[in-house]
Amino acid sequence: MKTDHIADDGELYFPDRRTMPNEFKKHLEEIVFKFGKSYDSYNVLEAKFHCFFSANHRGVIGFHPTRFGYHVIGGLLADDPDKPALLDAFCRFCSDRGNKPLFYNIGEDDLALLRSRKFEITKWGEDPIIDLQATDWRGKRYEWVRRQENYGKRNNVVVREIEVGKDKNWPTMRTELEALSDGHIGRTTQGREMGLFVSSLDLDNFCRRRLFVAETDAVLQGFVVCNPCNSGRRWAFEIFRHTEHAPRGTVPFIFMQTMRILKAEGAEDVSLSLIPALNCDQQNENHSWYFKWILDLCWNRLNWLFDFRGLYHFKSRFRPKYQARYVAASPYFGFFQVLSLTFMWGLLNAKPTTLSRNIGRKIHNHRRRQTLAKPS
Repeated sequence: MKTDHIADDGELYFPDRRTMPNEFKKHLEEIVFKFGKSYDSYNVLEAKFHCFFSANHRGVIGFHPTRFGYHVIGGLLADDPDKPALLDAFCRFCSDRGNKPLFYNIGEDDLALLRSRKFEITKWGEDPIIDLQATDWRGKRYEWVRRQENYGKRNNVVVREIEVGKDKNWPTMRTELEALSDGHIGRTTQGREMGLFVSSLDLDNFCRRRLFVAETDAVLQGFVVCNPCNSGRRWAFEIFRHTEHAPRGTVPFIFMQTMRILKAEGAEDVSLSLIPALNCDQQNENHSWYFKWILDLCWNRLNWLFDFRGLYHFKSRFRPKYQARYVAASPYFGFFQVLSLTFMWGLLNAKPTTLSRNIGRKIHNHRRRQTLAKPS
């Protein structure tokens, strides 16, 4: 078995998930489930990410290596007392290989630790969080989401949870899910699945994720995949897709019905997943001016490539609270790191025909887009 032992004190590095013993795979899932706080933490389980375990094996970091940085998703996956040792060990690991650690989607709780290690920290978006136990979706603020929910009910849309691999009609359902997913992706500007922070629909490695589908008369119209965070107290709506001819409001209908189910089960909150570039004019002193400039450009000028403002408008309708998310880089986040991120994320992988159609649609709807929600 080929395992890269990088130190005598027990630190482990698995560049290939196939070399990871089954007991470590199970341990990895338990760590991610218990300590993951970001919407993308559970994605560390995907085989495309390399895994670094701390010496005591109580913490793990998932990352994708490139020439210009080791791109870390999901944050520092460990209990708070174990995080300093995990971070220091990973920084040594990167230094020994002549590379730089780049952490994404870091929350406020870990900023002090990263600053103490001289990381450059740049806000790069906000995560919309819905406090389920404090939300009843009543009143004027929730008028839009209730209207979508009522519209779905009038169109006989039904939401139910599917047990992946166990549903009585699973082979047929799997085929329909994959076809729906491929069709949805084909209509996006990129025309393919995006990478790094966006997971793939991997139905063979579903683990503790949950799948909710929307159907009309037993015909699949859409679905949402929920990632567990913080020992299942939080669920992240990480993948949500629909058919081209799904009834209007299918996705918000799935969101609402799923949130009501999770609330009844006692879940604390739901993440609607990162809105990149949101409110990134608000920065601390030690930030990457170059990355901030790129984020401002994305928000103000590149919505024809990725609809940052449209994404915010849609998610703001659910009246969430927003938690800032940061990129932490050592020693800095410069041109080559931005370039590496762009290619890893797949932001520029635009399909010409879809891109031109989307640009035309945005020009046609220019006046309507003037009414998009504006960040506060």
